[in-house]
Amino acid sequence: MKSVRIYFFYLLFFLILYLIIETLSFLSLKILTKHGIYPAIDLIKQDLKDYNQIKDNQLGWISNSPNKNEYKARKIENHELLPHNCMEVYGDSYTEGVDVNYQNSWPSLLSQKINCRVINFGVEGYGTDQSYLRYKIHEKITKVVVINHFSENIVRNINQFRNLIYPSEQIKLKPRFILDETKLILVPLPKLNNFGLDQIKKLNHEYFLPKNEKGIIKNISYPFTFKLAKVLIFHHKFKAFFKQEPHSKQFYSHDHKSNALEITFQIMSEFNNLAIARNQIPIITIIPHCKDIDYFVKNKKVPYQNLIDKIKLKKLLYLDFLPKIYSRDKNYKKFYFNNCKGQHFNEEGNELIANIFYKFLKKNKILY
Repeated sequence: MKSVRIYFFYLLFFLILYLIIETLSFLSLKILTKHGIYPAIDLIKQDLKDYNQIKDNQLGWISNSPNKNEYKARKIENHELLPHNCMEVYGDSYTEGVDVNYQNSWPSLLSQKINCRVINFGVEGYGTDQSYLRYKIHEKITKVVVINHFSENIVRNINQFRNLIYPSEQIKLKPRFILDETKLILVPLPKLNNFGLDQIKKLNHEYFLPKNEKGIIKNISYPFTFKLAKVLIFHHKFKAFFKQEPHSKQFYSHDHKSNALEITFQIMSEFNNLAIARNQIPIITIIPHCKDIDYFVKNKKVPYQNLIDKIKLKKLLYLDFLPKIYSRDKNYKKFYFNNCKGQHFNEEGNELIANIFYKFLKKNKILY
């Protein structure tokens, strides 16, 4: 009888322990939801009808900045006093100058330095693909045109439904490019009847679905511990976390199954060719995440070196801000909000980017 009670005690103990572990795993998965570990459709609050009324049919979305000029681009300071338009810049939030007022965005600061108008076509959340498409649908405005590639854009360039990589309450569908050998093929903005998982599965060119990434689960369901282990071992963000590298670095590999490197390079190459055909001077810039500089300091390597190598081989005109930022001040984190806890450049960071770009233009005798 005593042995039965002991066995019962052990059984109860392990059952309670198991329930505790499962509960903790469930809570952990809930916390990790913001990292895109599963298609978190339930987080979307925006009505589909409202979305369809405000979406941009070619680009997905446009800038929400209240300070816009006649080109629907973000204003620069005293633009009406500058003698002429001289440069168009396309990119994401790092170009738009999110988190600083329009006077302190680096395109605005650059305009004052070169005494001509830089037209800021940056849009928060864009991939390099959307930046290129926005340039493509515009008429030529200036002599010089710039496409800014934030290092994490390589992830966005293989994505159709932004909510899968950055879960949010707002609906964010976007176009993307795929490759037919070396030729870019545009996959237009998806049209969905609803935002159930069955509809999301119909996005045939969406990389961040469970079928493509082992670490992306279908949903948070039992057994929670098994699901958590799968996420922590295989999900691209957590693989990068445990290897202490930027999560975008793996997508710059030549053999990554997403083919993100080649797609991104071909977007840049087509941008370059189109600009030349329009008799413009094209410039490609690469803007680093703070974690890219962390990796560079530790390993003496640029995490997106494979992209730079391809750009050099094609002899495209480019500027990589990473080594310039680090050489300017070893305390590089002060150029980002909250010492890199906020990912965007602060006012001092925007000033630095403007200075680096100004020196680049002078060195290459562009506009001078």
